Amino acid sequence: MQINKLPDGLRLASFQRKQAELTTQLQDARSQLVTGERTARDISAASSLAELEHLTAQRLRNDADQAVLTRHAARLGQQALQLSGISDQVSRMSRLAEYAQPNTLPPSGSASQALDILASLVDLLNTTAGGRPVASGASTANTPLSAEALLATAKATIAAAPDFDTGIAQTFATGGPFEQTFAEAAPLTNTDLAGEPFAAGLQTDAIRDSLKTAISLALAFDDTISPQQRTAAAISAGTSAPDAATQMRELQADIGRAQQRLETDQTRLTSERLGLDLEREALIGVDPAEAATKVQAYEAQLETLYILIRRTNDLSLARML
Repeated sequence: MQINKLPDGLRLASFQRKQAELTTQLQDARSQLVTGERTARDISAASSLAELEHLTAQRLRNDADQAVLTRHAARLGQQALQLSGISDQVSRMSRLAEYAQPNTLPPSGSASQALDILASLVDLLNTTAGGRPVASGASTANTPLSAEALLATAKATIAAAPDFDTGIAQTFATGGPFEQTFAEAAPLTNTDLAGEPFAAGLQTDAIRDSLKTAISLALAFDDTISPQQRTAAAISAGTSAPDAATQMRELQADIGRAQQRLETDQTRLTSERLGLDLEREALIGVDPAEAATKVQAYEAQLETLYILIRRTNDLSLARML
């Protein structure tokens, strides 16, 4: 029987093709050993590429949602502190309003204290989070409040009105001077992922009524307006202060519930991300010991091929000579 042997050139070409194949396999095995993940070639070969792309899209969406919740959490935390400070000022207003009533002798410095309450309230409402006013709702462009400008606007509106109550109501009415000057383009609320409102803006009744009470209280001690207007302002402040306190407590409770919803959403997203990571690991994960064994095997096979290629080259050269 005659044995057909491959010519040296064909044998060498076969060895070189095998060498290229093993080199690619070795590179993939080394990559798997370093990253702990299968390569795209392995995944595609296993018909799992579409599933991996779907998981990747879900993980990106999860990342985006988590980033949104992180921003909301920071904003809500800042607003909770803001409302706590506002609540303290409302308590100060309630106490001072008692001394502003007719036939009551106010303590010395009441006028300065009333102006200080208004200024403190405005400073709290100008609090920012992430470069945005906390009280701006979903709007970024929100004009900062000014205690002096706000008081001047209210006095001008009241002076043009038939009486104090009408003037102070017009100041804070929808589309009125307050909204036009300070709250323009500031929506009522921001929303969480489920569309639930949680951020209190300048148009929130509790905040408007707190400002309205603070202005009424400041005007109750203002000697530049008529005694009749001061009396009306004192009565307005005394009447609205308890309501403002109640509304502020309700608003703080709303923010607390919003924080609870946010924590629930964050827990859900964290759990979802863990599930996605486990699915991805099951799809592309690699056993380190198995990857190390493959690397050693491919290195050994390549070393053998190098020897065979060298010997084939030597034989070819010897035959030529």
